[in-house]
Amino acid sequence: MRGKLLYWLPAVVCATVIFILSEQSSVSGMQLIPDYLAHALEYAVFALTLVWGASAGWANRLTPTGVMGVWTIAFLYAVSDEFHQSFVPGRQASVGDVAADSAGAFLGLIIVCLVMKGRWRAAAECSSELRDDLEAVMRVSSTTSTHPHSLLAAFEKVLESRPFLPPIWLKGAHLQTLAASLVKREYLWGWSDSQQQFMDLSDGSRVMAVCIWKCSSAPTLLAVHGMGGSSHSTYMQGLSHKAYREGWNAILLNLYNQNRELCRPKIFHAGVSSDVGEIIEQLIDRNDLREVFLVGASMGGNILLKLLGERGSQFPQQVRAAAVISPLVDLLTSARILEKPSNFLFQHHFVKNFKKRIREQSVELDRFADLDILMNIKTVREYDQFLTAPLSGFRDVSEYYRAASSQPFLKDVRVPTLLLHSRDDPLIPWEPFMLPEVRSNRSLLVGLMSAGGHLGFIERDRQQDVDRRWAENRVIDFFRFSRNLTT
Repeated sequence: MRGKLLYWLPAVVCATVIFILSEQSSVSGMQLIPDYLAHALEYAVFALTLVWGASAGWANRLTPTGVMGVWTIAFLYAVSDEFHQSFVPGRQASVGDVAADSAGAFLGLIIVCLVMKGRWRAAAECSSELRDDLEAVMRVSSTTSTHPHSLLAAFEKVLESRPFLPPIWLKGAHLQTLAASLVKREYLWGWSDSQQQFMDLSDGSRVMAVCIWKCSSAPTLLAVHGMGGSSHSTYMQGLSHKAYREGWNAILLNLYNQNRELCRPKIFHAGVSSDVGEIIEQLIDRNDLREVFLVGASMGGNILLKLLGERGSQFPQQVRAAAVISPLVDLLTSARILEKPSNFLFQHHFVKNFKKRIREQSVELDRFADLDILMNIKTVREYDQFLTAPLSGFRDVSEYYRAASSQPFLKDVRVPTLLLHSRDDPLIPWEPFMLPEVRSNRSLLVGLMSAGGHLGFIERDRQQDVDRRWAENRVIDFFRFSRNLTT
C-alpha cells in the first residue's frame, strides 16, 4: 500500500500545482504560464497519473499504442470542453483555444513518451529475459532431448511453442487462483449422464467414483481431486468434459469414506497413495479398461506422484501416462506458506470446509478427537495436528508431513509424466521441481510457467483450444500425444 501511495504522490503534487497556476491565470488575468504549456503539463499529469497510480507492473506494460489511445481520449475531452464553455454567457471558444489544446496535447505526448521511453526499453529487455528463462526452464536438455520416451521429447516442443500467457486483466497469482475456482463454466459440448461406482478397500473403507462412459474400448481419463475438492470441482469437471469431447471415458474419484460402520473413521489425506493404487486396480479390473491416463490436481497431484514413485516400473500396463497440475510435493513448506497473511482467504476456505465435515461426522469422530478443539482451529496445520495425524496413525503432524510428501519419490517416477506448475503459485513453491534429482528424471517432464497461480492458468487467447483453461488443454494434448506415439 505504501508503494502505491508513493507512485501517486508525484502526480498528485504536479496536478495540484498546475491547477493552482491555471486557476490563478484565469481569475486574476495574469498570464503566469503560457496556455499551451499549461495544457501540455495538464495532459502529461493526466497520463502519468494513470501510469503511476496503477502499479510499476502496469507502467511497464503501457505500450506506445496505449499512450496514444489515452491521449486521443484526453484531447477529444478537452476540445469538447472548450465548445461546452462557449455556451456559458460571456465565454466563447475560439480557434486559438482549440489550437492551444492541440499544441498542449502534442507537447504532452512528447513529454510522456520521453518519460516512458526508458520504461518501454526496460520492459522489452525484461520480456526477452523472461522468455529466454522460460525456454531454459522448459528444456530438460539442450537441443537434443534426453528423454527415452519420444512422448516427452515431442511434448517439450509443444510447451515451448505454446507457453501460458495470461490476460492483462488477470495477471496476478491470487486473481488467477480465485477466478479459476469461482467463475461459472458451461460445457455445451460435454457429457450429461454419469454413473456412480463404489469400491470397497482392503481396510474396510469405501469410496465412490463418478464414471462417464463413452465407449467400453475407449481410453479412460482418471482424475484425483485436491484438498477439500471432489468430482464437482471445476478442474475435475473441466478435465472430464474435455476427455468426453475427445471420445474418451472419464472417472472422477471422490476420496471420502462412505462406510460409516468402520471401527475407526478414515481420512483420505495427502499420503494415501496405496489406497489410490488399490482403487485404480479395482477400476481397471471391474471395467476392463485398456488405456488409462491419470491426472491429479494439487493434493491429488501429490498422491499420484507419490504412488508413481513408489511403484516405479511396477505399474499396471494399462496406465499409459500421467499428468499433475499445481502438485503439492512438500507438505510442511506449503503449510507455512498457507499461513501467510496474504493467503488468509484460502486458509479460511479450507478450514471452513473442514469444520463442515467435522460437524457432519461428529458422531463418528467424538470418540477419537476433541471436537471442541477441532471446531476452534484456525489453520490447516492445526487440523492435521489434531485430527489427520492421530487418526491416521502418525506420531505427530511433522511425521505425517514428512511421510506423505511426494518430493522424495519424484526421482523414482517411471511412467511418462507431465508436471505443470507456476512460479507464482501462492500456495505451493516451485523450487523443488528444479532440484537436480528431479530434473535428471527422464520420465518426468516439468513445465514451469512464470504465471498461472494455483490451478488457475486462465489464458489470454484460447487459439485452437476448446476454452481458455490452458493447463487442462495441455493435459489432454499430452495424453493425445501418448496415444498417437504408442498405438
